[in-house]
Amino acid sequence: MFPLLAVQLSTFSVASAGDHLVLDATLSGVATEMNAPGAAAGLALGARVDLMRFYGSMEGQAVSGDYWTGQVAGGLDLLHRLDGLDVEVGLFSGAGGGLSEPSIGVAPLAGAELGLGVRMGRLGVAWRHRFELASDWESDRIRLSVDVLERARVFGQYTRLTPGADAAGRDGFGVGMALVF
Repeated sequence: MFPLLAVQLSTFSVASAGDHLVLDATLSGVATEMNAPGAAAGLALGARVDLMRFYGSMEGQAVSGDYWTGQVAGGLDLLHRLDGLDVEVGLFSGAGGGLSEPSIGVAPLAGAELGLGVRMGRLGVAWRHRFELASDWESDRIRLSVDVLERARVFGQYTRLTPGADAAGRDGFGVGMALVF
């Protein structure tokens, strides 16, 4: 479905060398800051389309016995013409909730994001900060990646989720793979 979406989107725009579709999956371990610290496993799936200087993405993640989120984002790469350097600003919307008692439920999420990235040959590093506009929910992600094949990239990442001032923060370490079309 996603490759078809990219083909349909590219028919409406003038494609450039920087336009691409990225599909990624991440497996992670998550530690929670609580009175009784715990650990859990998580899975995240994502898709991103870069067309000209604009980007759109969607991602979902779940951490066993803890929380889930699903988000759609869109924004602008402020340095689109510079290869190897990204400065991005955007907006996101979605939902999140708990997967265990007493926090089972759904809460809407809407906010802004800022991203910085550097790519040098086959190596890349990226940082993304998201903050929700109606609450004090925030997340940060740092990702180190290596291109292993022409269209495949492996990465390691650290994620910090702070779901609110009264809630325990979560630190996640994960590994993943991305396919770039």
